[in-house]
Amino acid sequence: MEAVKGWFIFWLVNFAVAVSAFAVITVVVLIRGSADLRAMFRGLERTRK
Repeated sequence: MEAVKGWFIFWLVNFAVAVSAFAVITVVVLIRGSADLRAMFRGLERTRK
């Protein structure tokens, strides 16, 4: 029974690490992506005028 508990903890930790990494990467992409999009739209606005 102890082996099952060990595997459960192993997979729980792996899942927590994966979810945390996904959340951090998502936030970084949102922040940097929004800045890039704003810059792109500013450039498009300048070329259209």
